[in-house]
Amino acid sequence: MTAKSLRIWLARKDTGAQMRDCTEASLDQAARRLAFVMPGDSDEDCRRNALQVLWMVMEESVRAEDPSAAALLVGSWGLQTTKEEGRKTREQLRELQQDVRGRNVLHQAVGTLSPWAAEEALVLAASWPGITKCVDILSPQGRQRGDVLRQWADTYPVWLEDAPAGAYAWLGHLAADYDASGAARHFFEMCLREGAHPRDYYTMLAALQEEDGTEEDARRYLDTHGDSGSSPLLAAFRGFLDGAWEQGLVDLRRWEPHHARAAAVKTNLEAKALLSLQRPEEALAILREADEASSGLGIILAATLLEHAPNSRTTNRVGAAQEALAVALRARNSRRTWSGDSTEAAVLAVQAAVVSEDLALAWKLARPAPEGEAEPHEAEDPRMSTQTALVAAMTGRWREAEELVQCMPLGFARAHAAAVLAESRRGNATDAANVPQLWQAAWDAAVTAGEQFTAAAGLASSGADLPDLSHLEPRFGERVQELKLLARALHAEGSDPLSVLRAHVTKSAVIVVALAERYHRAGDITLAAETLKDGSTEWNDARLMAMAASLFLETKDHSQARQCAQDALRMAGPGWAGQGRMYAILVDAESADGRVDRATDAALRLLELDPLDIDARWALVKCYALRSLFDQAWQALTTRGQGKPLDPRSADETALWVTLGARFSADPHFTGRALALAQRWRDDSDLVGKVLASLHWRAVQSALSLSDQDAEQLRTATAAYLERFPDSTVFRAVEIGPEDDPLKNIAEELRRSHEDAKELHRRTAAGELPAGMLVLSSGRSYAEILLRPSAERPHVYAADAVTDPTEVEAVQASRSGRVVVDTSAAVTLALLDPGVAERLMGHPRSLVTTDQLFADALHAQESLALRSDMVLTWDEGDARPAVRTTSGESIDQMRTAAARLIEILRGVSRVPRPELRSLRQLPVRSSKTQWLTALDHAKESCLSLWCDDRVLRAAARSEGVAAFGTLALLDARVSAGLTTHEEALLTKAELLRNHYVDIPFSADTYHAAALADGWQAGAVAVAISRPSAWADAKETAAFTLDAASRAIGSLPHEAAGWISSAYGGLHRATLAEYRQRNLRAFSLQVLMQPWISSSTLPFAWAGLRAGVEAAGDSDAPLEAALTLYYRVLAEELNPLVAAGTLTALFVHTTESDRAMAARVVLTSDRY
Repeated sequence: MTAKSLRIWLARKDTGAQMRDCTEASLDQAARRLAFVMPGDSDEDCRRNALQVLWMVMEESVRAEDPSAAALLVGSWGLQTTKEEGRKTREQLRELQQDVRGRNVLHQAVGTLSPWAAEEALVLAASWPGITKCVDILSPQGRQRGDVLRQWADTYPVWLEDAPAGAYAWLGHLAADYDASGAARHFFEMCLREGAHPRDYYTMLAALQEEDGTEEDARRYLDTHGDSGSSPLLAAFRGFLDGAWEQGLVDLRRWEPHHARAAAVKTNLEAKALLSLQRPEEALAILREADEASSGLGIILAATLLEHAPNSRTTNRVGAAQEALAVALRARNSRRTWSGDSTEAAVLAVQAAVVSEDLALAWKLARPAPEGEAEPHEAEDPRMSTQTALVAAMTGRWREAEELVQCMPLGFARAHAAAVLAESRRGNATDAANVPQLWQAAWDAAVTAGEQFTAAAGLASSGADLPDLSHLEPRFGERVQELKLLARALHAEGSDPLSVLRAHVTKSAVIVVALAERYHRAGDITLAAETLKDGSTEWNDARLMAMAASLFLETKDHSQARQCAQDALRMAGPGWAGQGRMYAILVDAESADGRVDRATDAALRLLELDPLDIDARWALVKCYALRSLFDQAWQALTTRGQGKPLDPRSADETALWVTLGARFSADPHFTGRALALAQRWRDDSDLVGKVLASLHWRAVQSALSLSDQDAEQLRTATAAYLERFPDSTVFRAVEIGPEDDPLKNIAEELRRSHEDAKELHRRTAAGELPAGMLVLSSGRSYAEILLRPSAERPHVYAADAVTDPTEVEAVQASRSGRVVVDTSAAVTLALLDPGVAERLMGHPRSLVTTDQLFADALHAQESLALRSDMVLTWDEGDARPAVRTTSGESIDQMRTAAARLIEILRGVSRVPRPELRSLRQLPVRSSKTQWLTALDHAKESCLSLWCDDRVLRAAARSEGVAAFGTLALLDARVSAGLTTHEEALLTKAELLRNHYVDIPFSADTYHAAALADGWQAGAVAVAISRPSAWADAKETAAFTLDAASRAIGSLPHEAAGWISSAYGGLHRATLAEYRQRNLRAFSLQVLMQPWISSSTLPFAWAGLRAGVEAAGDSDAPLEAALTLYYRVLAEELNPLVAAGTLTALFVHTTESDRAMAARVVLTSDRY
């Protein structure tokens, strides 16, 4: 370039600014301007030369500057370069985040589609970005997706304009799945227009989408658009349309599908051809081998089983129906997940249940929640209404059946339903005699062979003459002969139908089923079930046994239902289609009998058979919840929803949904969702109360955040609940009384409650009754009672007054045996150092507790999390309500112990114990007796009981159960050299600090406990007040006075507490004839302590006074001790000095105590 051109470019004002900015954009702009004057053969050459010159100019500009300015300029450029690179990196990161977020959104959205559609959508995403927009729009549409696809076929959205052929093929398949045949054909045509391959496959798919629903339309389409080449697929399709099934089948088998969807289409066509050739067994074989989820093959298999399989004996018919039922339910559950036409599958399931003689299940499948399990749109569909009418008539629901029949159009379905209704009302309605005529009308209205056979079966069961059935024999075979046998048996003039059927019951299984049907219609369901059970034994047929199991479950005979279901599974072997229904029966039967562990196993097997079975998944969730395996219950509830829990369908499912969600849901809007969900059951006060309780518990958990909006919603909902249900036992609103007595409005209730439970509380506090008895009156869980010291349970009576020798034997036996852990022992372990607790737990060979005690502990944890530090009680002395407070530190300690208790019980094996089975003298099923389940299980299983409530241990021994406590276990481990004396001492000291009383006195143990408590007169002082601590009175008194001496300097009131406890303990431990002497001696010891002075004596004397008041005794021992003390002083000093000294000591005491001191001096013979 010329120098002039370069000077002109450099002289531009913007050139300097652009080079100083030194950003990618500014330098690019400078280079573009320079390229205009650069030589070159092309624009690219000019630009390349411009960039080279630009670089040279920048280098020369740096050289021309002085060193400092050059360094500044280079630094500025470097800074700009760094900023520019940082900007690029941030943009790349944003693009990457958007890409990842888009992929996550896509993965989430395709989860609402069928498996094949989801898989192909993810493949398409790599080449067509529009798939994300497409799926985003379709995902929330649910069952309206067909309408959306029709709109897209009519009016192309912008993002569909650049779609590849594969996208149109995907949309065509999708439209076919949602019954949008016109849209499907349009998308397949667009697929062909974009050059899709293989063309014959997509041409056939387009032809299959008949616009007028006739094969003629498909033939016309094929003639117009079909390839004139030699395609075996199109040749086969033309043959099928023309009825040339054999040749079409030959051509079809020459065609090789190119992917799984095409293979499913081939299977569908091949099965249809085989069925048209009356070769149902071959058709069933290929349908069973195919993937049920592909292209509706499950629906085709179920329909084929119902229509073509039952060609011989009744047992085969039932077996085919049971297989059809299992297949239809899987298809229904699958279609529900992607909002397909689940009604078609649901109708087949109802039909299969009817043929299987499981009318209770048929009704359940046809009705919406809470009565059944049908989705609302399924139950309202006209296709389902026909089946509902039949089942209603068969099950004696005459009013519902009549209403449905009246709404049905004329034809076989209505005639069939009317005949069944009249037959079910035989003996209960005036038109019952018209049953044969109604069945004849059904025969006259029948069109297909299947409808004619159904009507003939009704004629036979009503005792009417059968029409000519010869034309049905080629298809139904032996079943026609069975009908003729049944008709002859019931047509005999003057015969009793039941007697005739019983006489022929061994001749055919159809007679067994007919007899059972008669018993069922007569209302004797048990006899019907027993008939089927006997028939199953006679014919060695699992299907009849399965029918018996269903009927026994209907009568709530869970034992027989369980036995029949197990027998059916054993007789049928693995792979039986009816096993799903049997496992469902086992879940219900085992749960009802309290065998929740077995019910859980059955639910798992049921879910293995069909992972999409919502009933099976809810059954598993409930089983886990009953066993308090809440984490596993939540996992089961959210497994299929990619973290989103299943929607509840009933009140009990709603309560469980909220309970689990409150614990585990990470959804920030969970509270609002739960409150909205509870509105479905707004009139159920118990349910709404439980929901609010769970949400309040969630609100106080630090790990779970609650937005201001949700908090306000919760407050509003709670206030509305309190206003609507003022007498609720879950939440209550109490109106505040007048200012001078705000608790006046609940005073009577508190007084009455106190009076009713006063004797129970007294005996429990005295250690005469086990602590669990407080469950009856406190409204708290067993674990909370053990964790929370109260006036009703101030101490833990863990140690026996006299060690029972059988306790030592039980500890020794536990080394090689299994031991049942009571909550009282688990609470003890929760208070100890984890290492110590682990060693104690490892002493027995194995430990076990009950699900009920674990659930009780969870309730305790939740209750302690919600309870405030104030409790309303009745003060008997003041005869008015009172508020008892607990320190925040104590509440935190209880919550920590509760968490540790859960951790311990979670690590112990558990067994379900919903009822008491061995302690039959108590209520079997009651929440008030669940605290006895450990003892009950130990008795039934002949196991030892680990319990730290000595009264409960004594009760266990009276029931023949070996029992031991933690203290006995600790002593046994010391004797065996498994635990050191130091560890045992510190362990017992820790228990002493937690209000465990009657632990044998040891100066070292009590000293360690008091030292850990900072010599406060707390739990250890309480232990001193117990008579069991005074076996060696001198040692105990010495320890108490030593404790008082350590506290008197800094905590004088604590010193008074020690002395008061010791006085009371000595009073209780001493026989009446020696009591005054011993109390006098102890009081004198106190006065003789070297730390007694005029400043400390008031506290020591106050302790003695408090001991007198607690014992309810006179102060005679105190005055006697003071008299002896004065005599000692008078002997050491002269009487006058002694009198002054004594008076000086009492100068800060009360007036009555000073008067006592003066009286002692004045009445002394030494004065």
